[in-house]
Amino acid sequence: MVDVLYDAMGETGARLVMAVVLISFLSCTISLQAAAGRLIYSYARDEMIVGHQLLRRFVHARAVPSWALFVSAAVPLIIAFASLLSEDALTNIVSFAILGIYGSFQMVVLAALRARLKGWKPAGSSPWAAGVSR
Repeated sequence: MVDVLYDAMGETGARLVMAVVLISFLSCTISLQAAAGRLIYSYARDEMIVGHQLLRRFVHARAVPSWALFVSAAVPLIIAFASLLSEDALTNIVSFAILGIYGSFQMVVLAALRARLKGWKPAGSSPWAAGVSR
């Protein structure tokens, strides 16, 4: 792919495109780490995970849950280094991530369907029911 970029855009253009892609990857990584850290913090705050005493600590001066952010950075780092031991690690990691995303989404959908079948009716107004009374 790099050769294609160099052929199509020249060295300067290819380096510019690679810089934009690198910044995009870093931005996504930081946003995912922040989201994971906040999720870990919220579970720890509600005492729902192991190590909640440490993970629910919040540094007010920087407005971050520092230990939760550390864990959200350390776990992927460990997985990345462990993947160097296996030839098909990337395929396994991506497959697990894709199945995890779709599986967790389907769990929410199935739980809502089950609740509806058991007679649950959502309360409150819906943005999709503009002007429609229930």
